[in-house]
Amino acid sequence: MVAGKKLEELARYKELLRAQSDVHRCLIETEVQVATESLQWLAPVAKAARTVQPFAGLLAPVAGLLLARKGGKLLRWAASGLSVLRLVKSFFGR
Repeated sequence: MVAGKKLEELARYKELLRAQSDVHRCLIETEVQVATESLQWLAPVAKAARTVQPFAGLLAPVAGLLLARKGGKLLRWAASGLSVLRLVKSFFGR
């Protein structure tokens, strides 16, 4: 009699675990779908990066020359852009 009750209790617990597992599986599937949709914009960026990659060896010296010639102006522009970005972030609270 006691063994039968214990088996019934274990069977109910097994069903509860199975139901919880199904709920968790659905939640994970939903999270994966949301993450996949939110990262769709990365596909064109990755494609562009793969397109430019063979030319990176050629573009690096050109970038170095430009930075050497116009480096001061570029650094000042980058610093002011960074300060504006910080101001915007503080305004929006992010």
